[in-house]
Amino acid sequence: MQRRRVFRLIAVLFTMWALLDLSAAEARTPRPPRRCHPGGSCQHGSGVCNDAHQCCSTFAGEVACGTTCCNTLVGNACCNGACVDTENDGLNCGGCDIQCGIGEYCVQGSCQCPNGMVHCNGECVFLSDDRKNCGSCGNVCPDPQWCDEGICSCPIGQTLCNDACVDVTTDPNNCGACGHACAGGSCTNGTCDCPAGQTNCNGACVDTTTDQNNCGGCGNVCPAGQDCVNGACQSTRCPAPTTDCDGVFCCPEAMMCVHNEYTGAPFCCTPGFGRHEDCVRLGQPLICCMPQ
Repeated sequence: MQRRRVFRLIAVLFTMWALLDLSAAEARTPRPPRRCHPGGSCQHGSGVCNDAHQCCSTFAGEVACGTTCCNTLVGNACCNGACVDTENDGLNCGGCDIQCGIGEYCVQGSCQCPNGMVHCNGECVFLSDDRKNCGSCGNVCPDPQWCDEGICSCPIGQTLCNDACVDVTTDPNNCGACGHACAGGSCTNGTCDCPAGQTNCNGACVDTTTDQNNCGGCGNVCPAGQDCVNGACQSTRCPAPTTDCDGVFCCPEAMMCVHNEYTGAPFCCTPGFGRHEDCVRLGQPLICCMPQ
């Protein structure tokens, strides 16, 4: 009888030990959480269920975003089903679908250009060398000008004349300088080419045989009252080919105007003619006397 009680007590102890061991095993392996329905509310209204049947905690700042939970408290946002960092995402800068322009990057939710560049028409540019934004946004350099240090400039070897780039060494309308047109229609090395029979004097084509300001050569100006005839200045009172002799005589072509060496009076003479004694008596220059 005593032995039967001992065996019964031992059986009870084994049963209790088995039950305790089973409870411990259940404690070590927790039950999986209840799965929620996508888009529905979590248990006890603690959040919203995402597409992966996970509960996104509203109290923790999470929102359901596709198969993930997006934490909005750290600057994230759910954009087109993806959780993105709107503080640094160039495609969603500061908000969903706000894209930064060409060359821009997103800094703290704001699109910015790199140092030295300026935002113009949705892209970052250098105002110092951008032909479409030269010196300022929207300032376009016309062809063939290019932007140099923020100023529209002509290519090397050309000059800007009336908003056009020209080569002043060959342009007949701007020969040597803007606005200097060549009458002859051609320009070489910045100098106008003159027609046959004319000479270039200070950039102008003239006939040195008749030009009073360039008579016989550039810069040779005829005195007042004289004309340029065959490249020589002479009085208008004496028709060609005669020459004026101090306004007193018109010397024929073969004669020359001389002056009496005693009286200073002008007269015409043929070189080498006249008697020596007459020359001495009259005081005529020896050039008009036959040698003795």
